[in-house]
Amino acid sequence: MPKPLEARPEEFDHWLALVRQSAPDMYLANLLLPQSLKTPAFGLHAFHVEIGNVIGANHEPLAGEIRLQWWREVIEGTREKEAAGHPLADWLTRSCAQRPFWRKALSAKLEAHVFELYQDPMESRHMLEGWCGETRSVLFQLLADETLGLDDEAGPATTASGHAGCATGAIFVLQNLARSHAKGQCFVPLDLVAAAGLSVEQFLEPLGEQHVSLIKGMVDFGREHLGQAIAALGGLADETRSIYRPLALTRAYLNSMQRTPATLLNGPVELSQIARQWALWRGPR
Repeated sequence: MPKPLEARPEEFDHWLALVRQSAPDMYLANLLLPQSLKTPAFGLHAFHVEIGNVIGANHEPLAGEIRLQWWREVIEGTREKEAAGHPLADWLTRSCAQRPFWRKALSAKLEAHVFELYQDPMESRHMLEGWCGETRSVLFQLLADETLGLDDEAGPATTASGHAGCATGAIFVLQNLARSHAKGQCFVPLDLVAAAGLSVEQFLEPLGEQHVSLIKGMVDFGREHLGQAIAALGGLADETRSIYRPLALTRAYLNSMQRTPATLLNGPVELSQIARQWALWRGPR
């Protein structure tokens, strides 16, 4: 494993502010990581936030694709001069040069995020799991790789990462249900929509009680993957296990959503600062 690539102080400060503002749950979880993991964690999560900002800022899919292509070229190392003036792009260029496997994984992540720019439905649970794997599991896996030596068994981390990505992806779908619905996008897998007794046309009708059973189905999807992720953590060393601390918040969100699913019809579920800090301190269980 290559030596951890440190960030310049001004780069790291930029990531810290970006993640704190746009992904406060990631920010709080990263603060509890071992010092050796904070640079890659905040760098990768800042990249995740930047992608989200591209998607949120572009109502025209082509404009979003052009910006995502810029990031893809940064990762490939063909935007080196432009990247040198950017507090995240420069670090990504250097990191991917040292870790070629990052280049493949992060390029696949960018490709998967293109789906969010359009209004195509999520065809199936299997498709959602694949999308979660490429957009979210990859972040857990790359960080886990930073802790594993050449002789370490990677199986438990790979299993934990795969299911952790699906569990956190379920939270994303549920938290953004009202917003994606307003855009006319069916992000909930069509087989779960059908299991709730709805057609796509009915799903796109104004959100109401008919959508509650669908929400419950997505909560069950998240719980299933959360349970499998946590089961895999027992085979991991403490440093690697620390990467999966956000799963404690995943459980807290799912518990709240299960108690009052109709809340999601109006927008995201909120956890108090104390509840978030307490869950993170206890860790996933």
